[in-house]
Amino acid sequence: MRITGDTVVRFAVRAFGRGTSVTTQGITMQAGVPGGAITTAVLPPEETVTMPALSSVQSLGFAAVRTVEIPLPAGVTTEVIVDLRAETLSPSCALPWPRAAYLVDDLRVE
Repeated sequence: MRITGDTVVRFAVRAFGRGTSVTTQGITMQAGVPGGAITTAVLPPEETVTMPALSSVQSLGFAAVRTVEIPLPAGVTTEVIVDLRAETLSPSCALPWPRAAYLVDDLRVE
């Protein structure tokens, strides 16, 4: 529920993926009003991940937890829709790009 003065949708994310650098190309994080405006978070072009020292999943690295903010769209009243999606990537060389995936927590309107 939106309270007067709230301006953003805020949540914690932790990127993970294979390799030490994973792309965010094709990943969008948006907030929208049903039937109305949509706003989008600005993501870095890539996320740097580090491999854990000891893990049963040695090829999977994790970034630090950080906060993402999406401005509330114009016209929001009591309902906002949050859309987190990844588009299919089509690299020209036919090899898959190492893409970021995200763990999301603590979603809130502030």
